[in-house]
Amino acid sequence: MISSSRRLFASSILSTARGLLGKGKLAGPDKVTGLFGNDLLKTAEGFAVLTEQVKAKCGPIVERIEKGDENRTRVELVDDLSNELCIAADLAECVRNLHSDPEMAKAAEEAIRELYTLLETLNTYQPLYENLKKSRATEKERLNEVDLRTLDLLVQEFEQSGVHLPDKEREEFVRLSGEIFDAGVRFESGCDRSVEVGKSEKSAFNLDSRLVSPVSHSSSREKRKYVYNHFMGLSDEQEASLRKLITARHSLAKLTGFPSYAHRSQLNSLLGSYEHAHDFLWGLIQRIRPSAEKELAVLSDVLRQCDHEATRVGEWDLFYLTELYKNSAFGSVPSSVLSQFVTLGNVLRGFGRVTQSLYGVTFEQRIPLSGEMWNGAILKLVAVDAEGKELGTVYLDVDHRSGKNLGDCHYTVRCSKQLETGMWQSPVIVLSLNLIPKLSGLSSITSIPITIKAAENIFHELGHAMHTFLGRTTHQHVSGTRCPTDHAEIPSTLMEYFFYDLNVMQRTLCTTEGQSIDIKDAATIIASENALSSLNIVHQASYALFDLELHSPEVAESFMNGKVSSTQILNRILSRALPNLERDESTAYQHRFHHLIPYGSKYYSYLVAKASASLIWRTHFQSDPYNREAGEKWAEAQSHGGGVPSSVILSRMLGSPPTPSLLIDTLASQSQQASNLSAVNV
Repeated sequence: MISSSRRLFASSILSTARGLLGKGKLAGPDKVTGLFGNDLLKTAEGFAVLTEQVKAKCGPIVERIEKGDENRTRVELVDDLSNELCIAADLAECVRNLHSDPEMAKAAEEAIRELYTLLETLNTYQPLYENLKKSRATEKERLNEVDLRTLDLLVQEFEQSGVHLPDKEREEFVRLSGEIFDAGVRFESGCDRSVEVGKSEKSAFNLDSRLVSPVSHSSSREKRKYVYNHFMGLSDEQEASLRKLITARHSLAKLTGFPSYAHRSQLNSLLGSYEHAHDFLWGLIQRIRPSAEKELAVLSDVLRQCDHEATRVGEWDLFYLTELYKNSAFGSVPSSVLSQFVTLGNVLRGFGRVTQSLYGVTFEQRIPLSGEMWNGAILKLVAVDAEGKELGTVYLDVDHRSGKNLGDCHYTVRCSKQLETGMWQSPVIVLSLNLIPKLSGLSSITSIPITIKAAENIFHELGHAMHTFLGRTTHQHVSGTRCPTDHAEIPSTLMEYFFYDLNVMQRTLCTTEGQSIDIKDAATIIASENALSSLNIVHQASYALFDLELHSPEVAESFMNGKVSSTQILNRILSRALPNLERDESTAYQHRFHHLIPYGSKYYSYLVAKASASLIWRTHFQSDPYNREAGEKWAEAQSHGGGVPSSVILSRMLGSPPTPSLLIDTLASQSQQASNLSAVNV
């Protein structure tokens, strides 16, 4: 998952494989700095100073845009302005979500609120828009194709911000933007809340006093059902925050001339429109449902073996039955083997082998300076190309701790850009990965065992980081992952295909002494991962459809006006998508759905990216995952970020842009191959 800028001035606010995590470069013991090397951010008060500095820098840039500049085109100057704002806002967004000190996190949130007001004020400042729009003609001789595309994107996003509206409506846009931010913060803070367990249930089911997960591994179906339904219970506070969010988003879309927020969000996406996205999702569900029903029937057989009185598989049964089936059908890899081979260090070394083979990019471990990062289990890695040039820095924040968001996430703190001096701005990435208890000491961090799913997530999130590091665009506005959401998820999703390749897995799950995981164990892991994929796709498509429809014209207005609840909207979709799966229709999965905030009607991007990545994998890498020629071609494709249309980039990789029907065919083919499951005895 990406947390990064998508609007004009808005935030989402060692060399060899053996040595990747070997010798680290040590800093001087007395050297103290602020967050990310910014001396202003040694204390919480520094965020207010940083905000004032940003304001001071923006004024002169705005003057240069209005007056014109012989040395800098207006599109370059607007991008400079955006860069100054995003560097501060994106950093603050990261700190707000991850910093271990509540005082620093609070100061970052206050900075974001102030910067957000400035951002939206600039988004609706007509002289910027008018001068930029005119420069397409007045500076035509100074603009190349990427400049022109970036200029058009900027103008389009100005107009999405209502810059062409009268003063009163522009003020309303800024107000609504603030409401969206506040409602989003409130909703996200409630997504991972724990739930109190009643005394009788605590005694009857032998539970702790609070539930922190909907998953129970118990053989008791009654206990599984209670845990799932109680954890997923309706929250009046979450419903209220969600209604405020949708109301503000819908009002903002209408204010800027769109039928709905779902229509507004699809501009420049691969599918191109709300209608195409809607048809893609329902088409995918209808195409894959038969395979999903076969998988559900297999799980139903497993359930009857465990509970002769059970008639239908329930949502609360899925995790438990899936694990039973996989263990019976494929066997299980001993925990002693997993703990030996599936470690954070091995996974990072394996990823480094892939990037070194494909791109000539290696990673060097560095020790953060005192104050450079917050307290926690944090690794600092610097990406270096074949010529020894540093491409960027990635920090891995890998421990569990109070106040830290639970979902794995990629934060672009600073992206690539060619500065006015001609030098390149070095990207900074933070990956938030909840892998281990809080520990100290780099050796203990890298040697800690992790799960296979966590290893896959590391490949995925580092795929986002590589997209940023390989970016070489003049403008930060289109650098790396600053491209349409469905396109931004392709490089990261492609890395999942690499991880589950038998050759790559054996070379990844490999000790520093050269011993690899047994091929049978690797094959078991891969087969187990692919099993029951149709059910997963239908579920994901259903949640994506909920996200899309919640932001659509009729549904949004009905929800805003209290005519329908978010639970009723989701129930209608799931009852059509998986009619044979038992559900408690009073539960509210959507109140735990983090992705509603950053993706807002574009959660389907994961499915578009999965299909696109599958096509790239099969075309270029499946027969040889370490193919340097294919790697360089893919590196070149990633280097453009959003500076070239997604359809053009994919056409270069595939020969033609993928159509919705081809994307559906690709996912259906994968799911059908994996749904040929036989009955098992458990």
